[in-house]
Amino acid sequence: MGMPTVAAWSCVGLATAFSLALGLYHLSTRSLWLDEGYTWSIASLSTSSLMRSVHDQGGHLVFYYLVVHAMISLFGDSPFVMRLPSVLAGAASVPLVFLATCRLATDRLAGVFAAFLFALSMPLVFWQQNARDYAVVVLLAVASTLLLVIAVQALSHAALFGWAAVTAIACYTHTEAVLLAVAQLIPVLLWPRGRTLWRPLALLAGAVAIGSGVPLLSALGNPAQQTSFLLPPNGALVREVVTFLASGAGTAAPVTSVDYALLGLTALVWAVAFATFVADLARRGMTDESFGPAIVLSCLLLPPVLAWVISVVDRPVFLDRYLIVSL
Repeated sequence: MGMPTVAAWSCVGLATAFSLALGLYHLSTRSLWLDEGYTWSIASLSTSSLMRSVHDQGGHLVFYYLVVHAMISLFGDSPFVMRLPSVLAGAASVPLVFLATCRLATDRLAGVFAAFLFALSMPLVFWQQNARDYAVVVLLAVASTLLLVIAVQALSHAALFGWAAVTAIACYTHTEAVLLAVAQLIPVLLWPRGRTLWRPLALLAGAVAIGSGVPLLSALGNPAQQTSFLLPPNGALVREVVTFLASGAGTAAPVTSVDYALLGLTALVWAVAFATFVADLARRGMTDESFGPAIVLSCLLLPPVLAWVISVVDRPVFLDRYLIVSL
């Protein structure tokens, strides 16, 4: 595993502290913006009124609204309080990223690198400072990926049930989380070790699909969702999404020449990683060593591709922050 355990966890603790500090920095200096105002309008309702409101949306965002509702009930509705759940979710994701990477790469040093990369990612820090669900859905996405990897590597039914539960909560936090579930399952079902779990996995995935269909179908049929500010996929949107997935810039930040330079470097690293993965598959086949890169590349690439397809055949959902589960 390379790096000593104590040294690795010390570095992870430092990365977590960085994430928390960046999230708290000037957290309350900005006033609430449009979507954050919507969070306030729902989360500040009484519990019964809140549940009626989210019921009309099929349960979409219910988990996040309940968390913010609890915070408002305890500490008031200041911007700091409303944004704090996202800050804490971002910081809590750091050690989970470390654990997931250690399992996928079988190397603690890689896990430490991933933890710092996650903590310092500009788009993640930006959404970590917003009273919206995006940082929370990232926490759930990382947790579900970790649980699924544990289930496959240890052939653990308990971890598999945990994956199903967390994935369902993620889909009720943000409907685009279902795209990540698809990306997770494809490499699992293709690799030999994952196929040994196909029966319980099929049952649980079916249960998640049926349950997650409620908020998804509700969102599709909700008249309020029929008019969207999003444009159909185009070249400009592709550049925004790719820059976002490379941690170069976020929704509110203009893309600079430096960002494009970093994007080019990141694209080169992605290309090398993909070529290495393909060469490894050709040489050794679908082994345990190739499972890690397979699930990472699938989770990076498939959600944007699926979002593009959905945007072409139904309605636009190809947006950087909607694809934050990949980042």
